[in-house]
Amino acid sequence: RQVTITAAGDEEAVVYDETLALASGTAYTVAAAGEVSADAATEFAPVVLLDNATEPDNETAAVRLVHLSPDAPAVDVTVEGSDVVLADNVTYGGATDYLTVPEGDYTVEIRAATEDNNGTVVSTVDVDLDDETAYTAYAVGYVDPANASADTPFRVVATEDATLEVELPEQDE
Repeated sequence: RQVTITAAGDEEAVVYDETLALASGTAYTVAAAGEVSADAATEFAPVVLLDNATEPDNETAAVRLVHLSPDAPAVDVTVEGSDVVLADNVTYGGATDYLTVPEGDYTVEIRAATEDNNGTVVSTVDVDLDDETAYTAYAVGYVDPANASADTPFRVVATEDATLEVELPEQDE
């Protein structure tokens, strides 16, 4: 597929115009990532994600993290007040696999990655995960206020993803 990305509000300012090899009948997300400026520290390029979550069972949700914050360190994601690690050492441009968790409300901590998953908390985010639903949580914006403009502070944006229904073959008894 031909993918053309322009600067926000300026359709003439094409920042990406390439052909991406995408398989027919497959769900993808193409995320714009990096910086669009002459002095960009992180080159602009789309990140292609395969949306391959199977539909979670009743009372569970599926979640993955995509790290698109240009100045954030590699991160770990933990559940506040517990030893639960949802993501470990995710670097810029990286995405985790989907992880199945019980449905419910969570407060998660995005931390600078460390061996023991106990690094400095970069951000704390409240998330509400519905049963039988898949999500992608995008870490976007800038951690360092010197890099951030009014419209690009660090935040986590969660989206609901398409899911795959897997039909298992009937077994003879």
